[in-house]
Amino acid sequence: MSDDPTVRILAAIDRVAADVKAQGAELKAQGTELTALRSDLTALRSDVISLRVDVMDRIDRLQDAFNAQREADVVNFGAAERAERIALGTREEVRVMGEQVNAMVRQIQRLQTDVHHLKGGA
Repeated sequence: MSDDPTVRILAAIDRVAADVKAQGAELKAQGTELTALRSDLTALRSDVISLRVDVMDRIDRLQDAFNAQREADVVNFGAAERAERIALGTREEVRVMGEQVNAMVRQIQRLQTDVHHLKGGA
C-alpha cells in the first residue's frame, strides 16, 4: 500500500461506503421483515376480533338456552308444586272421608244393635 494520504482516504471512504451499503441492505431486509411482521400482526388482530365475535355469539346462545331451560324448570316446578298441593288436598279429603265412613259404620253397627234389641234379641 502506498503512503499517499489521498489513497488511504479513498480506501477508507470505499470501506465506509461498503459498510453503509451493507447496513442499507441489512436495514432493507429488516424493513421487509418488519412489513411482514406488521402484516402478520394485522392478520392476528383480525383473527382475534373474529374469535371474540364467535365466542360472544356462543355465550349469547348458551345464555339463551340457559334462560329457556330455567323458564321451563320454573314452569315444571310450579306444575309439580300444584300437583303436590292437589295430592295433599286429596289425601286430606280421603282422611276426612275415612273418618266419616268409620263414624257411619259405628252408627250402622249401633243401629243394628238397637234393631236387634227391639226385635227381642239377646
